[in-house]
Amino acid sequence: ESGIGFANADTDNFATAINFSPTDTIKGTIKYSKAGYTDDADYFKTLMPNDGTIRIYLERTNTSPYNSQYNYFSVFDKAQTSVYYGYLGYINAGETRYDTIDLYCRAADSMYFRMDNTSVCFKYKIHYEVLNDFTQVIDQDSNDDFANAVYFNASDTVKGRLDYVNSGGADNNDYFKTF
Repeated sequence: ESGIGFANADTDNFATAINFSPTDTIKGTIKYSKAGYTDDADYFKTLMPNDGTIRIYLERTNTSPYNSQYNYFSVFDKAQTSVYYGYLGYINAGETRYDTIDLYCRAADSMYFRMDNTSVCFKYKIHYEVLNDFTQVIDQDSNDDFANAVYFNASDTVKGRLDYVNSGGADNNDYFKTF
């Protein structure tokens, strides 16, 4: 596990999001104060290396003295449109909670992660992996209607993806034709 530490880093919006890769583990804190500044949210940016299911692993520890606290975790696509938002349950003082989130049918594209909290301090770790790697599938992006159907022979094997989503939308249909 390679770690990237961002405790109280200035990553409070999309413009200041720090890049990380699937081999990195993000380590950070929320609602910690230093020199009059309180870190309310942390943003991170990654480029999914290939199409597939993105599995995100979260570890969150309530470092405040207050019970029944929660924080929010969000995922956005390249266009900064929310693809996941959740508070993921309550955590008592001093306790750690582990969650796994699967986002299915994601096309290789930029993704943003945001960790934020409403009122108390937390420390966290985030990392992800891509499952169902479809790097060997070459999809015809332009064959979305009859007019753009792709030719193939009876002996050909056609592989593709349907409903994979990126910031440009979803590839809902693939059309093929033969002689």
